[in-house]
Amino acid sequence: MVNGYQDAVPGISASITAATDAGWVPPLIAEAADSSSEDHRRNCLAWYLFRTKTRPEILAWLNKQNSRFKADMRARLNTLRGEVRQMREQVQEEG
Repeated sequence: MVNGYQDAVPGISASITAATDAGWVPPLIAEAADSSSEDHRRNCLAWYLFRTKTRPEILAWLNKQNSRFKADMRARLNTLRGEVRQMREQVQEEG
């Protein structure tokens, strides 16, 4: 699922696997058309950051990236945040 980022970010596979097993995978990750694409790998990296890092840690990481990659990842992180918010609201409504 995470291909190229496994070595760059230790623990990413375990983090995403645990989330998947728990049923907590947002559509951006779960509905990937091509799980080996660069787009999907970036989504997985965003999911990993979202699940394992604090907001200040993410901001510090983003500030180390070039402006184009930073903007791309920020958009992905914001999309994930919205999807997770919707998932939480849905769970609260059902529970």
